[in-house]
Amino acid sequence: MISAVLINKTSPYVVVQTTQSSVQFATEQGLLYEVGFVEDYSLGIDGVYQFYITNVNDTFSVRDEKIRDTIWAVLENFFTANEYAMLYICDVSDGRQTARNRLFRTWFAEYSRNGQYQLLTAEASYLGEHYFASLLIKRSNPLYDQYSVKFAEFENNLKEKLQ
Repeated sequence: MISAVLINKTSPYVVVQTTQSSVQFATEQGLLYEVGFVEDYSLGIDGVYQFYITNVNDTFSVRDEKIRDTIWAVLENFFTANEYAMLYICDVSDGRQTARNRLFRTWFAEYSRNGQYQLLTAEASYLGEHYFASLLIKRSNPLYDQYSVKFAEFENNLKEKLQ
């Protein structure tokens, strides 16, 4: 699904393959990240993979553009090798989902200048808790319209469940 060999051609940090769908890399500050994909059926359609980024050390990360660039190298490899859509749901376990959402959207805005990708976003709130999800699709994907419709339905269902 993804290839560390190919990712390392453009990644500023060296990634190591951990599974067929995940890699790890260490930063200059000694932080260890795992990045990967898990098949997801939240949208009710095949070909959607949930993307995750895990700070394995669970320690505070300083602003490091090489982390962003490494993650984009992983995403580029994912989309080059597959005609899938990527779902990103911000983790709410520590209350930092708003910051995660803002960071991911900022990274996308900085990266998306080439216009190849579309980022669809959803937000819902319940009892003061905010939930964020994004769907990243390559504009050339033959199922682009179908993914877009399913993501809109996903957002509506989420909002209905939280009411």
